[in-house]
Amino acid sequence: MTINGFYTKVAHFILLKEMLPKGRVVLTTEQEATLPNILPYVFEEEILADRFVWPAMKIKKKTTKPEKLGKVKAYKKSRRQFQNDDMYAGRFSPETDARTVTEAYTADNMAPAMRGTRPYPGSNYQIPTFPKLWISAPTQASGERDKVVGFPILPG
Repeated sequence: MTINGFYTKVAHFILLKEMLPKGRVVLTTEQEATLPNILPYVFEEEILADRFVWPAMKIKKKTTKPEKLGKVKAYKKSRRQFQNDDMYAGRFSPETDARTVTEAYTADNMAPAMRGTRPYPGSNYQIPTFPKLWISAPTQASGERDKVVGFPILPG
């Protein structure tokens, strides 16, 4: 007996849905080609009831250790400079917590994601019900470099 990976993935999400409590669902996934065909079908009831949010991400996984370290170092330096500049401008104080600074840095430095001269996403996500705007996140954590985030399904 041969099992198709697509059907296995459908079964996985059906089981996940059965395990979740009733109510709002926020499902965060990677930008995987099969998901636009699966998730709207599996979570149709939640989507129609305006209880489903789906952020999808693309993360650069294949990088060398020096590239990873360089990007993280450059991000930390840029964020530190941002915090210092904004303390002098009166936006932050020395007591401002790290999360507030990181959220402000992210908000000020997000940009539309591009793939060369074309915008994201990949072709499987380019259907009328999905958004046209995907965002490049400015943070460079060690495990999540060059992150691009889109929201294929948002509540109405």
